[in-house]
Amino acid sequence: MEEINFLVQGSAAEPYKASFIKDGDSLTAFCTCPAGVNGRACKHRIGILNGSGKGIVSENVEDVQKVKTWLPGSEVEEALSAVRKAELLAAAGKKDLNAAKKSLSSEDVENVQKVKTWLPGSAINEAQFAFAKAELLATAVEKNLSAAKKNLSRVMHG
Repeated sequence: MEEINFLVQGSAAEPYKASFIKDGDSLTAFCTCPAGVNGRACKHRIGILNGSGKGIVSENVEDVQKVKTWLPGSEVEEALSAVRKAELLAAAGKKDLNAAKKSLSSEDVENVQKVKTWLPGSAINEAQFAFAKAELLATAVEKNLSAAKKNLSRVMHG
């Protein structure tokens, strides 16, 4: 078993401790930041797993590359990949939603909430349909991203 610890400066006065443990094929990661303590994936661990030394205030920044080599073939790698994919989809969904919003007049934006109550086959204009579709897609993508992040947290905690 091998363990590497980093001190990472976050929003608190005192740096957080990000710990990575490699035990055979198993990789676990912990962080003392509020997100990490509450069982959520945090930017400190994800950054280090992505090979970034940003925010590290301990003297072992070079160990980031070693931790990164522990990732391939682990459950954490698979979960992190799912988070990356979900983040890309979320960004694209937000872009589509913003474009759809811009294409609507203010009256259409107020009325588009009615789309959810309209019966299938009702006549709605193309902009309203695009907005409703983008809104629903963005909601689904955000749920997928949230689920991917929860899974990443579960996998990192072993």
